[in-house]
Amino acid sequence: MAAFERHAPSILDSVQMAVELVEADLGFLRLAAEPWSRADNIAIDVAIMEPADNLSVVPYDAGWSDLGWDAGWSHMQPDA
Repeated sequence: MAAFERHAPSILDSVQMAVELVEADLGFLRLAAEPWSRADNIAIDVAIMEPADNLSVVPYDAGWSDLGWDAGWSHMQPDA
């Protein structure tokens, strides 16, 4: 939360509420959807990780992909 307060204060309230209302679901903690949906649509790496001054970056060149649904289909052949 300190990182949100420092680097992304515009979404801090939504994030805090989503965490406060978290629910367990099949062994996962699921953030509350309604308050989370009120946060600005910005990736966490852009909002928090890139401006952070307490992280290190290590070069990695092994064909990384964020492997969402679209990327997943590009790596395999769907069946019928």
